[in-house]
This record gives sequence, structure tokens and C-alpha cells, in this order.
Amino acid sequence: MSGTRHRRDEDGVSKNLKVKVKDARNLPNGLLVVVNYDDKYKPIGEAPSLLAGVCGQLATNCILFPISFERWSSVPDTCKDKV
Repeated sequence: MSGTRHRRDEDGVSKNLKVKVKDARNLPNGLLVVVNYDDKYKPIGEAPSLLAGVCGQLATNCILFPISFERWSSVPDTCKDKV
């Protein structure tokens, strides 16, 4: 599964690059995954599936994103920084 990531160069021009789910968590600074929406706020394009894939990785990896906390405020700051 892959999607498009966007980067603005020093002139502010946005460029599209391909990225796979396994690489999305390690994007260099300045690279963003942009999710576009239609007029009914339905996500369109390739980025929604990329975002869903990354969320799926987080949800199934209790080391990356522990699910033992009922509230985000209960998660230790050190864990939040990793996530």
C-alpha cells in the first residue's frame, strides 16, 4: 500500500512523492502526508489508504502505541513523544 506525500521546496513549490506504509512513520522533517477531501468531506486520492495503513500499524503494535490507557492524558509523556 502506498500514497502520496508532499514536500515544499525552498521556493514554496509542492512536490508529490510516493511513500509506502512501512516508510510513513520515518518521514524526514518537512515531508507531510496530505489527505484531500471532496465537498462532502470524503477523503479522496491515495493518502487516505496510507493514513489508514499507518493507523493500523499503530493500533496493532502495543509497543508503539499502548492501548492499556483509557485516556490520552493518562499516557506518560515519554510514550507520547515516541508516538
